[in-house]
Amino acid sequence: MSFRYILFLLGFIVISCSSSKQSNNVKLRECADYYENDFAIIKELKYSTIFEGDSLSYTQIKFQCTRSALYNLRTMYGFFGKWHKSVFPANRKKPLLIWENVDLFSNGNKYNVVTFGEENSRDDVSTSFMIFNNKGEDLLLKNETFKNKAIEFFASNLRNTENKSKEYYHQYLREFAPDYWKKYKRWNNLE
Repeated sequence: MSFRYILFLLGFIVISCSSSKQSNNVKLRECADYYENDFAIIKELKYSTIFEGDSLSYTQIKFQCTRSALYNLRTMYGFFGKWHKSVFPANRKKPLLIWENVDLFSNGNKYNVVTFGEENSRDDVSTSFMIFNNKGEDLLLKNETFKNKAIEFFASNLRNTENKSKEYYHQYLREFAPDYWKKYKRWNNLE
């Protein structure tokens, strides 16, 4: 299955959780608050959908109880610049942002990375990622070592507060919330 097929499907997916488990590679805390440059829980979620008679599923890694749903966007933007594509799945207000053919671990291997977040309430904010190869294969599903390396990459960069430009946020607002961007510019004297 090609990565383009996966991208096409993401546009039509109604995300529904079929199972979840917590990763044991990070010490877990109770989710009593949302955390600035940190998180309380890492969840691995399996999502399934049916498209043209095929049952498809993919793996999402979710950092729960973050202060911002855009933390993984911030990481990817800081390393690779603006996303290549955005997709709005059905019944979602926020897009999935896709970086294609990026050398995520600086080892010459190229990956397609999808980031997104959710802000369901003040106490329910999360940031997530998925990773595919160019054939559209879910790389978080098949290789535990790769999955742990990816989780560590995003977790450590989520916690790293050095050189955190707000440009990712400004670009996001310009593209996906232009009315709010106008107000934000006035409030922050950016005009």
